[in-house]
Amino acid sequence: MNGLEPPIYCVNPSCPQPRNAIGRERCSECQTPLLYRYLWAVGDVAAAIPAGSMVAGRYYVQAPSVWLETEPGLVAAQPPEMPDRALPYLHLHRLARHLPQFYGLCLMGDRSPDVLLLENVPLDDRGQLYPAISEAWGAARNLRRLHWLRQLVSLWPALAGEAVTSSLLSMQNLRVQGGRLWLRELIADDSEAEGNFRRFGDLWFAWFTGWLPQVSAESEALLGVRLQDWCSQIRQGTIDPAQAAQSLDRLIQEAQAQYDLSIAAAGLTDAGRQRSNNEDTCYPDTFSALPPTGAIDPGLAIVCDGLGGRERGEVASQMAVQSLQLQAQALISEAINNGELIDPPIVMEQVQAIVRVANNLIVTHNDSQGREARQRMATTTALAIALPQPLRPPFVENTTIARDLYLAHVGDCRAYWISASGCIPLTVDDDLAGREVAAGLRPYREALGQPNGGAIAQALGAKEADFLQPHVQRWIVDEDGLLLLCTDGFSDAGWVEQTWREYGLGIVTGQRSLNETLKTWVAAAVAANGSDNTSASALLCRLVPLAAAIPDPWTAAPEDLALAPATWESEMSEASKALLQTAPRSPRTHRRRRSTPTLSRGQWLGVGAIGLLLAVIAGVLLLRPTSRQPDRAPSPSPSELPVPGP
Repeated sequence: MNGLEPPIYCVNPSCPQPRNAIGRERCSECQTPLLYRYLWAVGDVAAAIPAGSMVAGRYYVQAPSVWLETEPGLVAAQPPEMPDRALPYLHLHRLARHLPQFYGLCLMGDRSPDVLLLENVPLDDRGQLYPAISEAWGAARNLRRLHWLRQLVSLWPALAGEAVTSSLLSMQNLRVQGGRLWLRELIADDSEAEGNFRRFGDLWFAWFTGWLPQVSAESEALLGVRLQDWCSQIRQGTIDPAQAAQSLDRLIQEAQAQYDLSIAAAGLTDAGRQRSNNEDTCYPDTFSALPPTGAIDPGLAIVCDGLGGRERGEVASQMAVQSLQLQAQALISEAINNGELIDPPIVMEQVQAIVRVANNLIVTHNDSQGREARQRMATTTALAIALPQPLRPPFVENTTIARDLYLAHVGDCRAYWISASGCIPLTVDDDLAGREVAAGLRPYREALGQPNGGAIAQALGAKEADFLQPHVQRWIVDEDGLLLLCTDGFSDAGWVEQTWREYGLGIVTGQRSLNETLKTWVAAAVAANGSDNTSASALLCRLVPLAAAIPDPWTAAPEDLALAPATWESEMSEASKALLQTAPRSPRTHRRRRSTPTLSRGQWLGVGAIGLLLAVIAGVLLLRPTSRQPDRAPSPSPSELPVPGP
């Protein structure tokens, strides 16, 4: 290596010769994969430093404001107190799908202010910025455009709470990776959030005004005009962010009606190489030796990981899967048969209620057996529901089904969206480190290195539902992709990030089969990690424009969709009628389907059926002898779950 070339250092602390030339994939000495961590350096001072420079002896400037960390095994410099400009990044830690994270400071000496460094920024694996939303808009389909706008509006309340809504008012700051909206940095507000929301309407009205003359497709022109009307209402202050989101949801449903979304499901669990007992459970369990209790629902995926430091973790995970499965299927059946669109906020409340019911079933079982502290059964979980929403005339030309993905997770089970656009982490682990970050105490990477920083912060069955905070989100499918749910035995050591191209992308492109590739992928994870139980469940989503689809009455929809009635009794709402008009109209109040997050009658019936089924399962498992020792070290704090995560 030429002495003038910048080095990159191996992360293996035992490597005798850690210095390597930039560009190598593995350490020349120990063959450890080299870690390329690209950072965004905030501010004019950083932007003025020319490419090719070395800063503070460790950061290589690849492009203006894009710095490569050449010593990724070292902790970045941290101030004794978090600067005010870093606090919004810490407080909004749970929005890591959209926002960068505070990495540390680069001390610049007396000549200029210290530079704020960010990780988890919209840079690809070569350190290139993903395109700005304005650059990607022209080539995107309408459904994806609406998906981007919906994420923008969804972020508004959280950013308003930190006085950084100006971050959403710069097209260059708004970057996109496939369907994901991703901010380059946070920008402090110089005015009230309400005034900024009107500026948001101004920005996008001007954008649509300039874009419309460039389009020739009728569908794009119609969308542009309707979005201009939407922006006008924002500019006039006649709709707030919640109402703006509701209007976008209607437009999204109309766009979804132009596609056929097919879904296939598969799942697999493995005890791993070092454990005889498997505390993981998944749905579907495609390769289980036991016959399934019924037809696999292609719109449902679940993984649960029983906590290894507690007794009967396998019982907790199986109870959770049974409860979540029955309730989710009841919600899916209700959505199909009811014939009325359910507003996304109501669905998210319903999904939260489903998770809380599963939690309380385990809590009740613990209480009935007098289990306390580490004797209480508990499990982490991730749940995905592809909820069908019937769309009917005159809202759409022909009755069809739209599906959104709703995700819920508790603990360190994870969800990823894998597509031609990349691998997008959709969840943030529930760990003690994350709580320290959200409290504004320290960056996540530093917090994770603290004693028990990776300990699980909450799990199903540990506490009553009033103390549980399930994380629920919505993902709009605007391309072919694979939704992957997995336990930490699968995601440990960055396994998904390292291997998604080899396995997941092949499934999406059709070059690999879903079932066999998932089986091979789990086996490879067991060989690479192997010290923990390993589970993965996946939904393969294919989006086909209806004009290009070949009708097939036997395969066009899953069996459960055949239950949907051919005609509907309820009338289209006034809001839907207004949205069908091209000319601007004054907004009307849209009637919410429900005002409280209660379970439906179908779901309560499903819950009522759980008792006998789970009693038999739990009874058999609880009577089974075990000599297993706790697998995870306890936390010194009895108020927290004593189970370290990854």
